Amino acid sequence: MNILTATAILTFGIIALTVKTGFAQGRTKKLRSFEVSNIVNASVDSVWKIMVDNFGDVAAYTPNIHHSHCTTDSTIVGVGTERLCTFNQKGNKYLREEIEFMDKDNYHFRVKFNTITQPLNTDLSRVHIYLSPLSPGQTKVRILMDYRTKPAFVGGLAKGKFINIFEDVLLGLKHYTETGERVNAGTGNFGKIKRQYQR
Repeated sequence: MNILTATAILTFGIIALTVKTGFAQGRTKKLRSFEVSNIVNASVDSVWKIMVDNFGDVAAYTPNIHHSHCTTDSTIVGVGTERLCTFNQKGNKYLREEIEFMDKDNYHFRVKFNTITQPLNTDLSRVHIYLSPLSPGQTKVRILMDYRTKPAFVGGLAKGKFINIFEDVLLGLKHYTETGERVNAGTGNFGKIKRQYQR
């Protein structure tokens, strides 16, 4: 093999590797996203207390969850706090999620998925929650989700379902915050509650 041939082969190899790497990085960065919001008639600090200070009790306002609790020290909630949420009574369908980022001054926190019995890429999927005070007794809650499914092609089909789930979560949050009535899969009251707000 002469020097010219060797150089050509090496150059081709470098180009192929660059293209392959770039393609892989492009696929990795391709995330789907959506945003939902609702207005809660309570102070921003009250909503923050329910969503963050009581992080382990998300079952208080989440219609599709049966039970939830912190798996880490619940007396000190912050980055690294993890909770376990079960989707059925047996507990064999579940989710472990963790606070990855928290900015209390700006009422923003981010949650990552550690384990989930759903077709989500846990390395890339994240949920961002933003609370914005509209008045001393009114708060806008926004949920933004960036996600990638496994396999990736079902992401488009799953988007509508994810939107419905998080819209229900926000409605459950609104009802629980304003009335104190718990809303989850065990109480079985969400259908009635949802109809009340649709009037």
